[in-house]
Amino acid sequence: MPALMIVNLVNAAALILVLYITAHFTLGIAIWTLVIGFVSVRTLLQSLRQRRKAAPETVSRRAILKVVRSSVMFGLIWVYPSMFVLPSVDGGAQVFTAALITGMICGGAITLYPIPLAAVSYSGPVTVGALVGMVLASNPVAIGLSVIAASFFFIFFQVIQRHAQLFVSEFVAKLDLEESNKSIEKLMAETRTEASEEKRRSEKRLAEAQKMEAIGQLTGGIAHDFNNLLAVIQGNAELLEELKSGEDAKPMTSAIVHASQRAAELTQRLLAYSRKQPLRPEVIDTRKLVSDMSDVLQRMLGETIVVSVGSRNGAWSALADPGQVEAALLNLGINARDAMPHGGKLIIECANVTLDEDSNIDGSEITAGDYVVLSVSDHGVGMSEEVRKRAFEPFFTTKGVGKGSGLGLSMIYGFAQQSGGQATIYSEEGKGTTVKLYLPRAYSETESTVKPKDEAVPRGNGETILVIEDDPAVRNLAEMMLRNLGYNVICAEDANEARQIVIGRNEIGLVLSDVILPGGASGPEFAEELRAGYPKIKVIFMSGYPAEAAKKNGFLGSDSVLLNKPFRVAQLARAMKEALR
Repeated sequence: MPALMIVNLVNAAALILVLYITAHFTLGIAIWTLVIGFVSVRTLLQSLRQRRKAAPETVSRRAILKVVRSSVMFGLIWVYPSMFVLPSVDGGAQVFTAALITGMICGGAITLYPIPLAAVSYSGPVTVGALVGMVLASNPVAIGLSVIAASFFFIFFQVIQRHAQLFVSEFVAKLDLEESNKSIEKLMAETRTEASEEKRRSEKRLAEAQKMEAIGQLTGGIAHDFNNLLAVIQGNAELLEELKSGEDAKPMTSAIVHASQRAAELTQRLLAYSRKQPLRPEVIDTRKLVSDMSDVLQRMLGETIVVSVGSRNGAWSALADPGQVEAALLNLGINARDAMPHGGKLIIECANVTLDEDSNIDGSEITAGDYVVLSVSDHGVGMSEEVRKRAFEPFFTTKGVGKGSGLGLSMIYGFAQQSGGQATIYSEEGKGTTVKLYLPRAYSETESTVKPKDEAVPRGNGETILVIEDDPAVRNLAEMMLRNLGYNVICAEDANEARQIVIGRNEIGLVLSDVILPGGASGPEFAEELRAGYPKIKVIFMSGYPAEAAKKNGFLGSDSVLLNKPFRVAQLARAMKEALR
């Protein structure tokens, strides 16, 4: 378009110059000069400004209409010289005017061919003016040039008619393509935004999972070391009780045993959070369990708390450790009571839920499948969002000093995940809290495990036991326990010392070894070596880690026997009897 404006200005200037030289310059020509100059310059400047704002390839209906409008305007402007100037001049001026108009018709048509309507709008009026001028003109050359211009236009018009439909369809298709491209770009932008949000949520979940895993490893390690200390305290207290040194000492030894048992329970809670506690999953009738627990909770929480149970008909059975489920409900009941100091309502519900592969609950991922959901709700003070996010962390509590260990919810969280489920919290300040426990559905009915009856502590018959333990206190304790049970005991600090003791001694019937030993060889590694040379010697392992965790981490084989520290005399005695039988 700018090039066409420049051509208009140049041709107009040439025509004016020729008319001025040949003394044919009139007032009408002067007015025409001002009009075409003003319109050409104005259109040229607008076109240049528009080009700086938009990309040259941009096509729109508005841009096409602008070109057509400008073409009509310039076509009408050039009607004046073709209709009125051409017949009014003579000689060379008439021939030049005819040639100039012919060139304008042909050049304009070719330049505007990509936009047929613009080409016709520009060349049509000029051609009509030239035909009128031809009739009025007397110069044969001018008449000939006008006929050539008119013939070109009519041939060009036939071509335009033939290709107009193709152009329109291509133009519409291009506009549709641009609209489609805009829709695709919008969709891509929305997709990028959603992907960015999902990435942010995934990174947040990963960071939370890594934090919880790190805390779990820390608490598991603490529990393992703490169990060694408890083994010494509890074992020596039991030995003191058996010495019967006097009735005055018995209350003190009983207090030590009781305190060590409570400490052992604390380590079990730590292990529960770190998902290393031993579980005994059974098929649980959730409706019956909740119904039975409601009576216990009602008595425990007092008259100011009303316990309401709502279980839907057809609730599935769950596969979990019933003792841990009961402990979870008791913990949640106590938390609810503390959240409702003036009394209120505690609601326990059972429901079935099926989750697919894309399911996540409260931002936590969970394996697709069928679950039984135990939800415990209260109408207490609720939690802020900051407190809710940290509620499952061990030792985190909002209760006063001495009123809570901060391990209740963390134990529930670890137990749920170790069981193959999940635990979530929803809470609003001033409205209450709901904790949901997702437990995997049980697909087969099995009888509950029958608890063994209490038996007398079995004693040894002078068998020789090799004890391998690097901790001197635990080693001495095990030696004293075994001697009191009637066994001969040989002690070693590590595998190297034990290897030297075993050589040439056929009386050793059993090895009691810690799992983790210094000096290069672990307990299980030494046991494998021992079985190769002495297949009749039995082996029992002891560790602060539960059996499931030790086997999962590769410490033990699936058929290995493990005593969990701290163990009592009766537990050690039964393990010995079973292994030596």
